[in-house]
This record gives sequence, C-alpha cells and structure tokens, in this order.
Amino acid sequence: MLDKNKNIPPTVLKYKGIFDIGALYKFMSHWLINEGFEFYETKYKHKPPKIEINWEANKRITSYVKYIMEIHFYFYGVNDVEVIKDGAKRKMQDARVVITFSGKVETDYPDIYGDKNWEKNKFFVKAKKFFENYIIRQDLDVKHIDSFYYYILRFYEDVKSFLGMETVGGLS
Repeated sequence: MLDKNKNIPPTVLKYKGIFDIGALYKFMSHWLINEGFEFYETKYKHKPPKIEINWEANKRITSYVKYIMEIHFYFYGVNDVEVIKDGAKRKMQDARVVITFSGKVETDYPDIYGDKNWEKNKFFVKAKKFFENYIIRQDLDVKHIDSFYYYILRFYEDVKSFLGMETVGGLS
C-alpha cells in the first residue's frame, strides 16, 4: 500500500455534471482550514474551457512529523449555465472534473531557518535512518501514515458528498 518514502497513493475523483466551481473551491478550502492545514495554490491555469489548479496543504503534527497533502484539479468542458435552485436563479457550471488527492508524511522537516536537524552531518543522517527504521517505524506506519491515508479518504468522501455523489456508508 505505501512505499518506503512515506508517500500515500493517489485517490482520484471523477465527476461530470452541473455544479458550482466557486462553491466547490470554497468548500474544499474551508475544509482544509478547519482541519488545521496551511495551504497555498501552486498553480492556477485558466484557458477556457479548461481550468487547472494545484494546491499543497501542510499540517505540522509534531516537531518531527508533518503531513503534506497535494490536490490537483482539472476541470474541462466548462460551460456556464443558469439553474433554478430553491426558487432562485443561480449561475453554475456544466463540466467534467478530475480531482487527484495525494500526500506524504515528511519527517525532520526544515525549521524556520530552513535547517533540518538530522541532516547536519553524516552521523546524524545515519542516526536518522536508524531511528526511523528501527525505533519509530511502527509509530510512523500506524500512527501517522495509515491515519493520514484515511484522513485523505475522509476528505475525498466529503468532496463526493458535496458534489452529490453517493457516499452513504463510506468511511464513517
């Protein structure tokens, strides 16, 4: 399931239909902020009828472990439509979207000065390798990597629910 570099396999959501791209954007950004992530947009490319967006979200769990979630949006065939919803006209989009959720658990991330504590010399690099492979391996696998994987799946399920896709009985 997981590789040695603590990468989490990508989860892909594909959807075709009428939805509000702005509301989806707002929902997903609020979800990340409410869960304690700091995120920023690394790419925004809008060439009608295509939109491509990349996000990177970071969450510091401990002084040694940080979660990094990468989200890639690819909207294509985007057409504006007017829909009557709850008795009011709303501008929405008829489009296809592919959203890819991936992540990794980073250990010994840089401090505020950009230095990694365990990479100052060769001894510390070997000590870090020993520490991660023998002392805290199970803690990383069970407590961090697995839980972050299911965290990403919960986000995926919430986005599916927002889009109106069937998710009853998912990861609850």
